[in-house]
Amino acid sequence: SSGINAEYGGWEGIITVLLTVAVLFVSFLPFCAAFLARDHVNVNNTVYRATHFLNYLNIMANFYVYCLTVRSIREFLCTLARQSGRKLGLLPTPETAAA
Repeated sequence: SSGINAEYGGWEGIITVLLTVAVLFVSFLPFCAAFLARDHVNVNNTVYRATHFLNYLNIMANFYVYCLTVRSIREFLCTLARQSGRKLGLLPTPETAAA
């Protein structure tokens, strides 16, 4: 087994995929229902907009799913936030902390 799978127990990727698929189904199901029912039910602009809005939420949700389930992404974002905070002067640098 690879080092990544051994380190995280192999569940990290499985959970990420399952959550991503679950979010996709939840966001895409209303669109499919509206599409299939369009001949039998009057689908107005509000339903049309809501179904497309859910699809856009799916796109944004992927970022949060990955942040919640993939440790390396969380570590990268934390490192990036610390570096940015130091560059902006919001966090102490090793030089200013010693002073």
